[in-house]
Amino acid sequence: MLIVSGNFIFGNRAVQEIPAFTLVFWRTSIGALFLLPLALLSRGHIIEFIKQNKLKTFALVLSGLVLPPWFGYMALNSPKLIDISVGVLAVPLMTIIFSVLLLNERLSYLQILGLILAFFGSAVFAFHGDLEHLRNFDPHIEFLWILVASTFGSLYLVLLKRWDVHPSPSEGLFGLFLVATIILLPGFIHHAMTDLHPLKYSRGLWGSVLFVGIGMGGLYLFLMGYVISKVGATTASLFTLIIPALVAVESVLFLNSSLHIYQAVGGLLVASGVLFVLNFRPLPATESPGTESPGTESPGTESPGTEPPGTESPA
Repeated sequence: MLIVSGNFIFGNRAVQEIPAFTLVFWRTSIGALFLLPLALLSRGHIIEFIKQNKLKTFALVLSGLVLPPWFGYMALNSPKLIDISVGVLAVPLMTIIFSVLLLNERLSYLQILGLILAFFGSAVFAFHGDLEHLRNFDPHIEFLWILVASTFGSLYLVLLKRWDVHPSPSEGLFGLFLVATIILLPGFIHHAMTDLHPLKYSRGLWGSVLFVGIGMGGLYLFLMGYVISKVGATTASLFTLIIPALVAVESVLFLNSSLHIYQAVGGLLVASGVLFVLNFRPLPATESPGTESPGTESPGTESPGTEPPGTESPA
């Protein structure tokens, strides 16, 4: 979670100088390089994995490794990082909703209550706790971007379960990073030849890029894979609740940000909603083609190496 909160600080610094799209390219390419030794040591069948799952690979890459961080870093081009950080808590909430839509699961009444609480909490942040903004429908655009990023990240988690895909860090996850890098490469080359000069980045910018690439692109996924294997994804996802608190402390210390009462009220509502959703299991799913029978893992219990709730954000 320290890596995730650091991603907000360093991501914010990076997007002041380079476009969000370019930062995503660095994140996927550096992440692929970080995982390359594991892929080589495993002697797995990376190409075969991609060939046998062409459409699924493309969908997973877009929903998990390209669009969430892209929208997420667009959101981070804002001084209100404390508000933005609450948006990552939408991942477990949206995962539940997509599970209802795609895995035929049914929400319990307490989970519905949790979703309602989280919705009102999100509205507090989206409109800066000001009824005038609500009446004029003048939302915090960057907060909406982080919600879009969280929505795609949640879809990625549910698709992993629906398609029974388990991209391990030593092979499949490296393949996804590799495909994402290839998809982003033409855009990066275009920007590098016109507006950007990657080799002329300042030391501070390179430091931010390396933190994002190594921290979020490789190390975070590896560590969370280990944690999930030990305590499970649901328990691991509860730790996302401390991300806004960590970002708040870091923003006050390093960015001279100030705290507001509406942030405490909205944060309490969202955190309460997340706890309701995660701690009360959904009702058994009805079987249908492409879904698993009742009694299998709950949404978000992906295998080690995949992103748990709360990551893609400016994932």
